[in-house]
Amino acid sequence: MCGPTAPESCLLWRFLVLLCVLADITHRSSGCPESCACYAPSEVHCTFRYLSQIPRDIQPAVERINLGYNSLSTLKANDLSGLKNLELLMLHSNIIRTVEDNTFHDLASLQVKY
Repeated sequence: MCGPTAPESCLLWRFLVLLCVLADITHRSSGCPESCACYAPSEVHCTFRYLSQIPRDIQPAVERINLGYNSLSTLKANDLSGLKNLELLMLHSNIIRTVEDNTFHDLASLQVKY
């Protein structure tokens, strides 16, 4: 494919491969939990994921988390630790029966929880 007769196409091909590799690395290092979607760095959307626990790899800078329509039954004290910027936490349509003490302790910026 790359040869002396088509150096421009070879350079373009290498550039496209590099771009794909960089896009994949950026996506994997974005800090979005694997089972969720993050359309902006400050948002984590985990609706309809059949989650039985809150994902562990949520970045501390997150401001909004939607965990609606899952199978969460217990919120543990360390599930939301370190999320000091969290303003909106959506837990609707789960089967939450137990909320451990200090579960919301670190959520100093929390404004809306439902």
